[in-house]
Amino acid sequence: MRNSGDEWNSIEETCVAKFAEAALSSMNEVTSIFGERSEKEAVKRCLHVDDDEAQSILDDLDVDSLRCDVDLKAENKLLLPKGCQLSTLKHLNEALKHSPMCRLHRVGADRKWSNQSSSQVSNVEVDVATTCAPVEFVEPENDVMLTLIFFRPLNKPFGKKYLPRWRNSYFDFTVQVLGGQTLDELRDCIDCPSDKAPLVEVNADSDLDGLPTAGHLYRGAFFYIDETFYNDLRSSEATDLSEPVRDWLTRIHGGRPSFRMAKMEDTRFNELKFRFGQPYVYVHQGHCEHLLIFSDIRLVHRSDPQNRSLYPLRMVRSAMHFVRCDICKLRFVKWNVECAVGDSPFRYNFLCNECLHCFCYDEEGKRIRDFVLTPFYSRCSQ
Repeated sequence: MRNSGDEWNSIEETCVAKFAEAALSSMNEVTSIFGERSEKEAVKRCLHVDDDEAQSILDDLDVDSLRCDVDLKAENKLLLPKGCQLSTLKHLNEALKHSPMCRLHRVGADRKWSNQSSSQVSNVEVDVATTCAPVEFVEPENDVMLTLIFFRPLNKPFGKKYLPRWRNSYFDFTVQVLGGQTLDELRDCIDCPSDKAPLVEVNADSDLDGLPTAGHLYRGAFFYIDETFYNDLRSSEATDLSEPVRDWLTRIHGGRPSFRMAKMEDTRFNELKFRFGQPYVYVHQGHCEHLLIFSDIRLVHRSDPQNRSLYPLRMVRSAMHFVRCDICKLRFVKWNVECAVGDSPFRYNFLCNECLHCFCYDEEGKRIRDFVLTPFYSRCSQ
């Protein structure tokens, strides 16, 4: 029987540093080709053809050979056909000429608006340039850009009764990173509801802004890529989450496997090796696992955002599904209420603010049953 790992091992491993070197070398070669004074010499070097074939290609691509015998003239759709006797078209044509939706009027208005907007934009740029700190820009075609796809974490256990996690994963978001960035920059841009889980019980009138959350207390995390654990131990209170995994592997294999360890803040994407399409994992909060894959690698283009501070840049995100109140089914959920046995058919109830006061409090604002109240966080509230 074929091992599941053989499917990924058959994919060629990609080294980001070698790809960047080869891509930049190819780009310089193409630039030198287009720098030739003679078009024929450029075609010969680019397509590896002789003089006759290069001249034939240039003749086929000549602009004069692409013209028609009689060039077509653009028609004015506001003009009536000759010999038209329909009064409806005549009245419609007169109405269009005086209508603000007329194309001629619209073009003039667009030009006037564009002139005003360009002057306003130029003034804004000057103000920003004089008041803000200098922006660090990306050099196009001098750095690589990687595209990663993240999947939502699953809360199902791993075993024979359940299908593999890879087949039950749902798309979450796509992010683009630069080759010169470190892994901790990607880790800081990942938003997960488990990081916002409150650690203390609150009341309906509590201030939620300064509430301690799991993301502030449990800061340990790691990426597992190419048999390497990249740990986030920047905080002195962070826990090495990869240690239990490594200890488990040691017990299973009878000796310490050939797994490496590194720090996120000291590792750049240019130093990674990976396989396209192979699932890797990001783990935080002890047991919250996000599968991720590398889907693309290329040079930074001039059409990409040039401000380096925008990266890691989220490009696509899955559709948001709002959760509605369990009682009214109308308003969105704001609270997670854990009720005592007998007070509710369910242990956990997702309620809106209005239904919470009706179900758990009296008219004077006092509790009428035992429950534990915590704020409800989801991807829609991020």
